[in-house]
Amino acid sequence: AESGYDAWKSYAQSKLANIYFTQELQRRAAAAGKEWTAVTLHPGLVNSELGRYTAGDANSILEQVQSNLPDFIKNATESISFLKTPEEGASTQIFLASRAETEDAKGQYFVDCKARPLLDFATNQESAKQLWEESEKLGGVDFIIVDESEQVEEA
Repeated sequence: AESGYDAWKSYAQSKLANIYFTQELQRRAAAAGKEWTAVTLHPGLVNSELGRYTAGDANSILEQVQSNLPDFIKNATESISFLKTPEEGASTQIFLASRAETEDAKGQYFVDCKARPLLDFATNQESAKQLWEESEKLGGVDFIIVDESEQVEEA
């Protein structure tokens, strides 16, 4: 069977990989006694250049839908955009970076400045560990969390 590139499937896989990698980083940091906070987030659908790499531009899809509506509905919805501005898309990053208290955020997934529950498959510790180890292998690096007081010898 012929298989082609699916932009949305690739996007979803990359988001899942970000979640796995962040959860494994948080787990390893905690095991090493570090007070780090690692989080993942979804900025929302942002009006950016990402759309040119995916299966259609959300605004053009909205325009197609609106063009088939009766005039009174079309006029009422023509100024609606389902896309966030880049500033709105950055709000969760800014919120997380400026929080004084981060204990409850560790390893969490955020949308619109709120921690959101993940489906079970997205919290699979074994998959997260496998991704981490494969990333080290493919990158040719061992990412070791050490105490600042410890010396790391170069190979």
